[in-house]
Amino acid sequence: MSAPRESLASTGEAAPREVASSRGFLRGVTLISGAAAILEFALPLYLGVVLNATAAQTGLLVATALVASVITRFVVGLLVDRHAPDTIAAAGALLYAAACAGYATATLASAFFFAALSGVATALIWVSVSTVVGRRLRLEPAGFVDLFSAQQAGNWVIFTPAIFLLAYTDYTVLFYALAASALVAAVYLTKLPAPQTGSLTKQTGYASNQLLAQLPLLTAVAAMVLAESGVSLLLLLQLQRHFDLGAGGAALVFLPGAIAMSVLPRFLNRAVIRFGRNRMLIVAGASSGLFAVLVLQASSPAMLAILWILAAIGWAIVVPLQQAAATEGSNDATIGRSLSRVQISSLLGGAVGAVTAGFVFESSNREFLVLVFAALSVIGAALTARTLARREPDDGRGRA
Repeated sequence: MSAPRESLASTGEAAPREVASSRGFLRGVTLISGAAAILEFALPLYLGVVLNATAAQTGLLVATALVASVITRFVVGLLVDRHAPDTIAAAGALLYAAACAGYATATLASAFFFAALSGVATALIWVSVSTVVGRRLRLEPAGFVDLFSAQQAGNWVIFTPAIFLLAYTDYTVLFYALAASALVAAVYLTKLPAPQTGSLTKQTGYASNQLLAQLPLLTAVAAMVLAESGVSLLLLLQLQRHFDLGAGGAALVFLPGAIAMSVLPRFLNRAVIRFGRNRMLIVAGASSGLFAVLVLQASSPAMLAILWILAAIGWAIVVPLQQAAATEGSNDATIGRSLSRVQISSLLGGAVGAVTAGFVFESSNREFLVLVFAALSVIGAALTARTLARREPDDGRGRA
């Protein structure tokens, strides 16, 4: 599915309503993304400090949420291709609110149920949201850029005050605050922008053929997320083990990169339009690879913060392009399934990267590991460029 440049203003009188709807939608994305980031950060600490969970139990609970999310995405991809995605996204936000509130009074046993519930909820939310953006790509060519920016904004606009809230209250208050944030997000997500297409077209055998054609892109996504998650964990371990930083100090190191990932996408998208997708993907692969190589060589937390910005530049370029590639390789009736497969590849790549980095950090092979991560970043960017080249020849100017 191609995405010709078409201004939102070309919709005439509907444009103000569409803009207002889009802004509300992005606010909902920021709220739920921020809540998810905080829960991911705070939950392992809560399990150990409050519920006295062992490291193995903590890992198993995190894995429970991951497995539930992966399995659910297979089903949700089909659902959003057949039913209204705004209803599905709002239902996901309500389930996420229930999971957050549940954690506030959970026992260790019930925490596993809420972990599975949160995994199901995130699948409902993100597959639905990305499908809406994909269906409107002809109308809003920079839709995935705005989506990525809104998601990353939650990682500091919501995350930072939540950390202060935790510092001055306790985990119970934090979890109820996250539940409230998810409830507000549910209201915004019931007003998702309408898909551009009024009817969905179906092609016999298209979905199975699409899966085969999508394999290079899925490999690219898994490779790059594997590298990013692995290096991120190495960075965090560096901060904790070598620089003796606590949770607050480590969060401050990640903060500049989080801000960069929410602010830079629009500027970098203009560079993609001007210089072309392939050239900017080279920049993305080089930025991510250089970050991976240098992360263990940094002499101070400040240097690590700067390097994290370098990684943010790479991600702000490549993630929207990968989502656009998945959409352009779909027809209107299979966008949900296509994007769900991309998200599944991302989740699995992230899990493998984190586990690998955790096992190898204390060994003498970690310098070799970062070289592997750097190579995977470059390979992932190259495979993404190859996939986009198959969709439509790059004219040198690029596309949003």
